Parts: sequence; C-alpha cells; structure tokens
Amino acid sequence: MSINHNLHHPGFCDPRCCTTDRDNVDHRSSPMSWKVAADDYLVTTGLARLDGGGPFPHTGRTLARLDLLDLASDNLDGSRRTLGTDLTATDARLLAAALVTVAEQLEQVTR
Repeated sequence: MSINHNLHHPGFCDPRCCTTDRDNVDHRSSPMSWKVAADDYLVTTGLARLDGGGPFPHTGRTLARLDLLDLASDNLDGSRRTLGTDLTATDARLLAAALVTVAEQLEQVTR
C-alpha cells in the first residue's frame, strides 16, 4: 500500500519544498536561509512534518527544522554535506536564547 500523495498539505507547507516517495510525504515550509559570514556554510530553518503511508498511515509531528549545509566540500560520493535536526518549540527557543547569550559574550570580548 502506498500513501495518497493527494492528501491535504498543512498550512505552513510550500508544495515546491515537499518531497514524496512511495510511502512518505515530507512537508516543508518555505526555508529561511542565510550564508554565515565567518565560514562556508548555509544555515536553513523552517517547519517540517513527515507523514507516513504504507500499512499504517499516520500524520507526523510538526517540528522546527535546522539544517547546516557545507558549501566548501562534498561527501566522497559527490553528495552535499548537510547536517540537520528537528527541534520542538522549546528546543528552538533554548537554541535561540543560547545564541543570543553567546552573541552578547562575543560582543563583549571583541569591543
């Protein structure tokens, strides 16, 4: 049994960013991306939800997505080097607060 790819996309979903395979639909919002100034990486954030099909169809949890793409090098097979993780709203807020704290510390030591 395969998933019905004509299912309803969640409100945040940008169908141009969705990917589907035989049993899954990976819903994604339009990404917010920026190249970091100090290194060759692209940071991307957005919302994501993985819906499954197969014998036990289900609607996944909507989570915040954080990806880090290495712009300077590739894997041995030529694929892009990307690290990513899904975050709960609490995780995303903790990360944001931690980054603000580190940014403030950086400003203090570089003055």
